[in-house]
Amino acid sequence: MSPEEFKKYFAEIQIKINRSQKDILRIVGNDVRELFRKNFESQGFFGKGWYEVNRRKLTQKKYKTKGGKVKFKLVPAAKGAAATRKILHGQGRNLSRSLKIKISGNTVTISSDLAYSAAHNEGTENAGRSRNVKIPQRQFMGNHPQVESLIKKTIETEINKILKP
Repeated sequence: MSPEEFKKYFAEIQIKINRSQKDILRIVGNDVRELFRKNFESQGFFGKGWYEVNRRKLTQKKYKTKGGKVKFKLVPAAKGAAATRKILHGQGRNLSRSLKIKISGNTVTISSDLAYSAAHNEGTENAGRSRNVKIPQRQFMGNHPQVESLIKKTIETEINKILKP
């Protein structure tokens, strides 16, 4: 390859990369968002489990048998579907579905516009209407080696597609 052909080849690659930059950012954003959504399914942050919710904790309930004996049984604090629903899964899974991607320049931001998302992700005291509610941290998004690895792998894969003749 002559120096002129070599120069032309790299100029074409640069044009392809510039055109594909927004696509790469969008793909990275979608991949990372899906990784964060998996945290809701596994009920933890990349293997570190979340604190249990009170509605699923078992409590003793006293009842009388037909013979008049008093017995106890363990039952969840909540009834119905709420007793078995996963942590941070409301009736409509609003929190996991609220994760949005924003691309600005060379930056991808994944965020949630729900008022309570930061309280759950970071944990807080004085939450709720009465301001006497403590919400333990149940992180579902943020920096983690798996996130960095996924970003690197996705970018490498997309650039390799561009570099293929």
